[in-house]
Amino acid sequence: MELIYKINEPIASEVSISGGKGASLAKTIQSLPVPDGLILSCQAYQLFITPLLPEINRLLSEKKQEIEVVSKNIRHLILQASMPESLIHSLSSRLKELQLNNTALAVRSSGTLEDMPGAAFAGQHDTVLGVKTLPNLLDAIRQCYASLWHTHVMLYRQHLNLPHTQASMAVVLQRMINVQENEAAGVAFSVDPVQGSLSTVLINAAFGLGETVVAGEDPVDEFLIDRESFTLKQKTIAQKINAIVMVDNGTQILPLKSAQQSISSLTADQCRQVAELAISAEKYFDFPQDIEWAFHDGKLWLLQSRNVTQIAPIWTREESAERFPNPITPLTWDMCEAGFHSSLNFSLNLMGLPSFNGK
Repeated sequence: MELIYKINEPIASEVSISGGKGASLAKTIQSLPVPDGLILSCQAYQLFITPLLPEINRLLSEKKQEIEVVSKNIRHLILQASMPESLIHSLSSRLKELQLNNTALAVRSSGTLEDMPGAAFAGQHDTVLGVKTLPNLLDAIRQCYASLWHTHVMLYRQHLNLPHTQASMAVVLQRMINVQENEAAGVAFSVDPVQGSLSTVLINAAFGLGETVVAGEDPVDEFLIDRESFTLKQKTIAQKINAIVMVDNGTQILPLKSAQQSISSLTADQCRQVAELAISAEKYFDFPQDIEWAFHDGKLWLLQSRNVTQIAPIWTREESAERFPNPITPLTWDMCEAGFHSSLNFSLNLMGLPSFNGK
């Protein structure tokens, strides 16, 4: 395994090389409009972390210490550690090769456990936006590595009975899309996971970079688009106070002018474009998708695509009325429901599709 791959190299689509997020981007860029960049492989993480493992194992073995203290000490150890010279040299060469050495990059964590069936590590690790210089890139990479040891991540691994040292991480260095305060970015679901509607695309949008939407801390616009006609079925326009925009070597929160706060972040045509992109991603991955997208200079970019893992339960008598024509007891229903969903996920896995946690 190499230390660094280009995002568009087919081999980088392996989770064992690029982690969940990186592997998804490496596959997506083959067919959809994804910004270019590099992936620091899991091998790079192993090269970095191996000299630290004796101390990490010692800290993990301290039974009397609270997990918050263990987490803090391990992260401090990682943030203070030197980056291997071979990794620095390789990174510098690759950045120059792709003309990314003075370009704002999004530095995204990509854990190997992110897309495991039944696991939901996505969003639990760190992302650093708008990073330019090599020293700052190295700091951002260390921050991503350290996020593998956040208290909540360690607790989640314990909940899943996963050994801490089994976890590994790749890091995506992706060209930033310089979304302005009068442009929009956000997320979209090719099926509506909130209402459980399989005929609707759900879009959340805001002005500026999509971190406003992803973080879920500020009001955002919501659009429901019909999957067949791409017509706008419903929209809710929020009072948007701020936009996150790029500045030199980072981002800043910019207050929106009062006239802009209550207007729609997307036009009807832009809603259609985002809906078409979400469905294109679904067709490409053969499964409903949760995507991150951004507009800049009139072009729509796909920043990330992952499988939808949860949809609101859908109550229907289809099939059930034939299988169970008479009243059944709650216990019988619980057994049938458990068996059905177990066999459904077994069938999905046989077809190379992810397990599905909805009903």
